[in-house]
Amino acid sequence: MPAEGLDLVAYQEAITAQVELLYPDFEVIEDTVEDDRALSRDLKGKMPAYIILRYGPMMPKRRGKTFKGALHDEYYGTVDIMAIASKGNIARRLCNAVMTDLLSFRPDGVSNLTLQDDGGMFAAFVVSSNEARPTRSIASQRMRFNVNNVNVGTVPRP
Repeated sequence: MPAEGLDLVAYQEAITAQVELLYPDFEVIEDTVEDDRALSRDLKGKMPAYIILRYGPMMPKRRGKTFKGALHDEYYGTVDIMAIASKGNIARRLCNAVMTDLLSFRPDGVSNLTLQDDGGMFAAFVVSSNEARPTRSIASQRMRFNVNNVNVGTVPRP
């Protein structure tokens, strides 16, 4: 974690490292899958499940403003866990497992990740091919984490 200041990227890197540590058999991708990215397939031609972590910007908390200025205010960031698999139940189970494991994770050693409570609910949907056949299932869950709270990831400023 940063020695001083607001370092959202350090929190994001800690979360990604934790997911990679807990799920070594799955590919973990940050942000998005590029159009030209070659997706691997198993011997039967099936695409293995993988995890995408899509990070949001730093946002000010509704409460937590100080008279000392913006660097002393409280902020949070979000991460969308997206599990992509060939079947819906696999995507849902993988997304749920990652979410459950991250609920007990403290990227800065102090503050847990929590479920996003203002619109980032669980979602599941299917991606169809040109023939209108389901080819991928995606499950998504938004979580949030504190970025600058009392003694969280920062040294108090004078």
